[in-house]
Amino acid sequence: MRLFLYHLTMAFKNLTHNKSYGFAVVSTLAFTLGALICALTLAFVMLYKPLPYPDQQQLTTVEHQLINGEKNIDGHAFTYPNLMHLYKNHNTFSQVAMQYFDADILTSEPNKPFVEISFITPEWFDIFAAPMQLGRQFEASEKVDSFNPVAIISDQAWQDTFAGREDIIGYNISFGGKSFEIIGVLAPEFNELNLAAPGLKSKLFIPWDFNSVPDSERVRWGNDDGSLAFVGKLPTTISHAQASQRLTQLISDNWKNKVAEHSFFDNWSINIVTSPLSELLIQDNEQLLLLLVLGTLGLAIIAIANIANLYLARTVQQQHTLAINAAVGAPTSGIVSMVVAEAIILLTIALAISLFIAELGFHFIRTYLDSYLPRVAELTLNLFSIGAALTILAVLILFFIALSLRFTNYRQLITSLRSSGKGTKVQISTKTRKVLITSQIAISIFLVFANSILFTDAYKVMHKPLGYETNNIHALVMALPSANQGMSENAMQSLIRELSALPSVAGVSQSQRPSAFFTLAFTEQQSGRKYSERAKDIDENYFALINQPLIAGENVKNSQRKEELRGIVVNDLLANKMAPNGDVIGLKINNSTFVSGVVKSIIVPGQKAPEPRFYFLSNASRNALLIKTKPNQTLTRDAILSIATDISPQLNIFSYNPIEHYKDNHLFASKTTTVSTLLLIIITLLLCAIGLYGILKYNSEIRRFEIGTRIAIGAKAKDIVTLVCGENIKPLALGLMINLVIICSGFYIFNDLLNEYLSTQLIWIFLTSLIIVSTIVLIASYLPVKKYLNQPTILCLRGDE
Repeated sequence: MRLFLYHLTMAFKNLTHNKSYGFAVVSTLAFTLGALICALTLAFVMLYKPLPYPDQQQLTTVEHQLINGEKNIDGHAFTYPNLMHLYKNHNTFSQVAMQYFDADILTSEPNKPFVEISFITPEWFDIFAAPMQLGRQFEASEKVDSFNPVAIISDQAWQDTFAGREDIIGYNISFGGKSFEIIGVLAPEFNELNLAAPGLKSKLFIPWDFNSVPDSERVRWGNDDGSLAFVGKLPTTISHAQASQRLTQLISDNWKNKVAEHSFFDNWSINIVTSPLSELLIQDNEQLLLLLVLGTLGLAIIAIANIANLYLARTVQQQHTLAINAAVGAPTSGIVSMVVAEAIILLTIALAISLFIAELGFHFIRTYLDSYLPRVAELTLNLFSIGAALTILAVLILFFIALSLRFTNYRQLITSLRSSGKGTKVQISTKTRKVLITSQIAISIFLVFANSILFTDAYKVMHKPLGYETNNIHALVMALPSANQGMSENAMQSLIRELSALPSVAGVSQSQRPSAFFTLAFTEQQSGRKYSERAKDIDENYFALINQPLIAGENVKNSQRKEELRGIVVNDLLANKMAPNGDVIGLKINNSTFVSGVVKSIIVPGQKAPEPRFYFLSNASRNALLIKTKPNQTLTRDAILSIATDISPQLNIFSYNPIEHYKDNHLFASKTTTVSTLLLIIITLLLCAIGLYGILKYNSEIRRFEIGTRIAIGAKAKDIVTLVCGENIKPLALGLMINLVIICSGFYIFNDLLNEYLSTQLIWIFLTSLIIVSTIVLIASYLPVKKYLNQPTILCLRGDE
């Protein structure tokens, strides 16, 4: 042990005299392993870490599937009556809770802040063991149908919205035309799990009775709402299959009775699926996390291969010192200890820095991805991170020890000393060099290919034409007086007139933003066919304002708002779905509408293809507006609010954002994928170039005498270059074959997952990846021998010193 400590001390002194070597090893490993530890920890937290709640294995979510007549799933969200029926009549769970997620404006506060609100039943706090900082939780006095107007706020809301005021308990707030007394503040360490919107955080918690679902929707058995959520504790004696079967029978039978008078729902049914709560959080993130881990692992492997090359080259440089120790009787273990000591020091430093880099990555994810990924608040250095780092350190140390044992030839070291180092220099075996070259080429091709597929796919989604304009258009939503009190028709029409008259405004439409759709069902009268499609309510100015072209027929007309028969507009996809050649003009829909026109389909940002959709006339009291300003003109929120309050003091702004804001939100995943995959491609190629150059540079150095001899007997420069580059064709071909096997096997095994990427474009992406890596191989092969071609031949023939 004392001898090993001595070797560590000497190794540290040697490294201080070779700072470039130490910096290269530490920087390369620190960044790549930091990224790997960050990815591994994120995957662990998202996929495997137990939820931080009591009885987390029993926590269960319930999915409400609406099955249409073709036995396809028409929707995954609850209808309000079905949710209430489940809550009041279940006999499966030991404890249940409901949540409805929404947002509103606190009209009681001077700056009228916009806050996210969860309407919950009292059991919600018990199930998630929410600790209180001040006051109390909801209790029996806040149970369903008690209508007790109280509120609990998050710690963030207390600090940000109410400036941490000490008299917060008992303070009254108002929104939606109602007043609520604050009875509690949640503790800052509470990690909220938002069932209805994973990743989003609530600032305000209100008893269920005051949820913002309108009275008309509370009795509609066919309209689902994605903001409704249900969670329960499933006893260990009941399986999820048993629970799903019981609840399906409970809900579906009752639902069929309630909608029996509506012929549209003939042969429809409800299917209930229960699953562990943890699966709700994973959703579509599993594939993303897997790709992230594989990508960072690939980079780490390339980096380790590069470090192995530097390590072996460093060992060659130390051969004289090692030979002296061998000659005076140092055992093989002592020689290996001397060689490995430097590696242990550098690996330890690199792993320590990698933890710091991983923590920076955690901070970035918590800051920028908190609203998109659940549980990121739990992302920090933990026992798993430390354990992963120590495991990586142990594996790398064992790897370098094994490399040293294989590489260090005790007898050759002694021979080297006896011959004064002439012509017997310790060399890295040809087999080792080929393994290093082939592994780097194979991994590089695969990473560049895989990331290029994702990059190309995400880039296409980002730049796919939407079919409508977004420049200079803002979406304005006015706050409703209350959940059950609609906006005044006179107030909205007055606001539209005032805004349209502004010199900076080019147009106003009483419609939602182009990307906002909801599902509506209808029956085509002549054929009796039933449809459940995405829809939007608009006015006659909508299509012209966003420049969405009308293909056939007529637009909706505001004058029809008071008529019994109104026209609707369908897009070309729905038209072709409803009738041969899309000839749908005049088709009667339900009893009060007919198809008046066909419009060209659009793509919602983030989607790969358009969907069948239809548009119907909005009510004159609709609280959503689109405002298009003239070029280089602006219209501020304050200016709109000033106009609105002059019309009516009750008018308030719920939200006002440019369409580009919503477009960016929809494209966030694509942008993140584009940037991350591009960075992975660049880093992969950079590491590949550095690693291959290092290996091939060493290869050229040990063949200097051979190169000089060939030149001396008449070989031309191009012959030498062809020879050196040709020798690397075999590792390149082997790397190509390995990739073809992996890719074909992957598409065969994971066909369902990867089928969407199958296209002829895949061949071009693979060829491009191969060409890029091949170019790097050829350049890395040429550059090391270039200096021998440009110097006098005699210098190559002087020997190996």
